[in-house]
Amino acid sequence: MAISSNGMPTKTQIAAVINKIIQRQDKPITLGGIQKELFGTYKVKPEMLAEILAGQVRIKAVYQWPDLRNRKRFWIYDLEMYAQRLVLEILSKQALTRTELQNTLKRQLFGCPLKRVIELRKKILTRFLRQKRLFMHPPVSHQKLARFGVGLPALAPYFKKVKEEFNTVCQKLAKAGIPQNEILLAVKEVFNLIPSGPSVDMETNIDSTDTAATISGPVCKAILEKIVEIEPAAKQQVLVSIPALRTALDFSKMLFDRAILRLAEQEKVFLHRHVYPFQMTDAERLNLVADEHGNYYMGIVLRSSM
Repeated sequence: MAISSNGMPTKTQIAAVINKIIQRQDKPITLGGIQKELFGTYKVKPEMLAEILAGQVRIKAVYQWPDLRNRKRFWIYDLEMYAQRLVLEILSKQALTRTELQNTLKRQLFGCPLKRVIELRKKILTRFLRQKRLFMHPPVSHQKLARFGVGLPALAPYFKKVKEEFNTVCQKLAKAGIPQNEILLAVKEVFNLIPSGPSVDMETNIDSTDTAATISGPVCKAILEKIVEIEPAAKQQVLVSIPALRTALDFSKMLFDRAILRLAEQEKVFLHRHVYPFQMTDAERLNLVADEHGNYYMGIVLRSSM
């Protein structure tokens, strides 16, 4: 590194050394911690160090974190951006309540004040829910509070009691000689599930009179056909890119994602998981398919039986 004519490094040169020190840290470092790592002619007085750091913060070369025990701290990551990444990583492992997320976030934000953690949690949750990067899981069974996760909630648990009561009713009516198919027709009538005519989902142009039938029927069939169309060798179990498949079809993200997961449940396809999804950009990750457990799938392979 070049030295100025008087043998002393310039502020720009000192700033470069300071930035390298901060980049090596795995957590925010205090002004005193930076001072200890400076060496030789780069070991400037605390006043000059504070002045240089203030300049680096202004140009966003480094970021200032909330003080810890009245000591200024600096890191290469912006607090809010780091918190956003943490929220996605935390909720990719399991769905949590607001308080659980807040407590986990606080433990991983290196002494960030509780008030600031609460602000971040509220802001990030609101934004990510609006952007469909996170989803609310309403309380189910013994739960009292909503949870939040990176994928849509599993729907089956919400119908547990309904299923139990339905089975009880079926058993009673079976004794009267009423077959289950007649009971199902009655259920559709009671809950007004039989429409006067076919309704069409304007976004997907798929008959949506029965969501489950739609996903397991026309949509899944269209996906299987498109896999072979864009990659003829798919019948020989060649992997097809999920983002490419999504682009080739004109389905909404929610409908496409649910259909892909349904095909996997029906053992018609294998799904290939992305190992490091949070190293991708938001736009790249949005093109993948996420399940309720926080797994992100990047590729799809037809099973040999197809």
